[in-house]
Amino acid sequence: MATRFELVMAGGAERDLRAAGEEALEEVARVERLISPFRNDSQVAHLGRHGAGWVALDPEVIALLELCLELRDATEGRFDPMLGRGRFEIEGTRARLVDAEESLDLGAIGKGWAIDLAVEALRDAGVSCALLHGGTSTVAAMGCPPDADAWRVSVVDAGVVILGDGAALSVSAPHGRSRETSHVIDPRCGEPTTERALAAVVSTSAAHADAWSTALLVGGSPPSGLAALIVEGGRVTRHGPDGVFVSE
Repeated sequence: MATRFELVMAGGAERDLRAAGEEALEEVARVERLISPFRNDSQVAHLGRHGAGWVALDPEVIALLELCLELRDATEGRFDPMLGRGRFEIEGTRARLVDAEESLDLGAIGKGWAIDLAVEALRDAGVSCALLHGGTSTVAAMGCPPDADAWRVSVVDAGVVILGDGAALSVSAPHGRSRETSHVIDPRCGEPTTERALAAVVSTSAAHADAWSTALLVGGSPPSGLAALIVEGGRVTRHGPDGVFVSE
């Protein structure tokens, strides 16, 4: 992931909140150790080194890979951690890469997955009011701020997003790493995506929001009921429940 995670909390003693926050951020660090492509000792890196050979993985990682397969199908291939350059297979608690030109890259879902696990850690610690973000692009809300009935998150060039308890937001844009070339690849053709300027998704899962925002930046329309916002050609299109995305 190689990005910054931050959280704000309220509604408890400072000492207790600090301890809970440290536990949540340790969950993020644990996910980094498991799936980061930037670490030689991660399970993703281990899988890449073995290529077509079967590799035993933690059940959590297997569950994440299974979720990736579900989302790849649901998005009609617009979200694909192999970027269309091969595929991976799962058998029990083992996985392998098949016809892979590159290693597995979970960057389009990893932040969201880490945030979901961090939220679980906060709830287990008794925290009921918090906002957690990863890389300023994926956010999860718990409860509501002390002075409001919902969290309000500003999305550049798109307005304000209203997040209630248990909601997660992810925003994808082509200029995340380079202002000249999109860092988001269309898995169907292997080329950088350029048509859409931004895609934002609200879901009950940060991992789902993360993957869907990437898929919608590539193209297509969201499924019925998914709250999404797409900026294309200077035009803003809103989908799903009213009142989630508001203009301000």
